[in-house]
Amino acid sequence: MSAYTEDTLVQQTTANYLEQQLGWQSVLAWNNEDFGPSSLLGRASDREVVIPHRSYDPRVKQSCHLSG
Repeated sequence: MSAYTEDTLVQQTTANYLEQQLGWQSVLAWNNEDFGPSSLLGRASDREVVIPHRSYDPRVKQSCHLSG
């Protein structure tokens, strides 16, 4: 199997960047996720995209410094 996969080129690279630059935590839940309020990600089903208990309050202003 080639080392050049979508996982190594895109997913892991992006997750590492978000962790190192923004302090985000990445969780690989593919084929390991259960559903419900006490599940790993708190999603009701696989149709739910936004993870409710991890969402930010939109009333809180967050600043982001991007280099350009």
